[in-house]
Amino acid sequence: MSTPKKEERFWELVDELIELANTRAEEEGPDQINSALQYASARFSAFVVASNTDDLADDKPEALRFLTNHYREVLGDNLDDFIENPVEKMPTE
Repeated sequence: MSTPKKEERFWELVDELIELANTRAEEEGPDQINSALQYASARFSAFVVASNTDDLADDKPEALRFLTNHYREVLGDNLDDFIENPVEKMPTE
C-alpha cells in the first residue's frame, strides 16, 4: 500500500514530467512530444519488467495485459477529466 509521502512524491514526479513535456512541446510540437513520451514510457516499462523477472518470455503476456489495462484506465480517467474541464486547443504541426 502506498504511503501518503510516496503518493505525494508520485504526483510531484507526474507534475515534473508534464511540465517538461509542456516546455518541450512549445519547441518541438505536441505530437512529437506525445510520441516520444509514449515510446519512452513503453521502453522504461519493458526495462522494469525485464529487470524484475526470471523468465521474460513467460511473463510477457501478463506484463502486456497489466500495462495496457493500466494505461487504458488512466487514459480514460484523464479523457473524462478533460471532458468535464475542457482546455484550449494546442497548436499542431
